[in-house]
Amino acid sequence: MRRIFATIIAATLATSALAAPVASDTPGKTAAGTAFTQPTGFDRTGTGALTELIAPETDARVALVDVGTAADATAAVKQAWAQWAGHDVPPLHVVAPSTPRFG
Repeated sequence: MRRIFATIIAATLATSALAAPVASDTPGKTAAGTAFTQPTGFDRTGTGALTELIAPETDARVALVDVGTAADATAAVKQAWAQWAGHDVPPLHVVAPSTPRFG
C-alpha cells in the first residue's frame, strides 16, 4: 500500500464563512504536511485532513484531502470524497499510472 494524497475539484453554489483571500500566491501545507500553493484571490478553509481552496467567484472549490494509506487510486478517491462531500462517490473515469515525482 502507498500513501496517497487525493485532490477533488468540484463546482458548488454553497458558500460558507471564509477568511480574507490572499493577495498573492501563498505556500501552504495540509495537516499531514503535503505542500501546496494557495492561488492569488482564493480563500482557504478546512479542518483536520481536509483543506478547501475557494475560487474568488465562490463557484469552484479545490479540496485537498489527506487520506493516508490506500490500496490504490480508486480507494483513495473514494476515501477523499467521503471525507469531503459525505455522500456517494461519483464514478472514477480515468486512472493513469505515473511514477513518483519531486521526491
